[in-house]
Amino acid sequence: MAKSASLSSKARQGLAERFISRFDWRSYVVYVAFVVIFAMFAITQSQSGFLTPFNLLNIVAQTAPISLMAVGETLVIAAAEIDLSVGSLAGLSSVTTAMAVNAYGVPQGIA
Repeated sequence: MAKSASLSSKARQGLAERFISRFDWRSYVVYVAFVVIFAMFAITQSQSGFLTPFNLLNIVAQTAPISLMAVGETLVIAAAEIDLSVGSLAGLSSVTTAMAVNAYGVPQGIA
């Protein structure tokens, strides 16, 4: 009797309820937040050209170095070799490059 009652309660449970009960939303919070923020900018900044190919390429180009450092740092942390000096070295190298270009006229490709 108890077995048939539990089966009938599962049968009454809808497809959406079963999906939500199995869905681990904590794994996807970052992705959902990214989509919400991207949609907000796409709606509010539509007149200024947010969704133009040039702007999207610019966003990708500016986030690529940080993304590559994040992937490398993830591998280091996954190997249990905690090294947090990557960010400070990236900042130091960018400041040194900017100073060399500004003070000595070094071409940007060489610096």
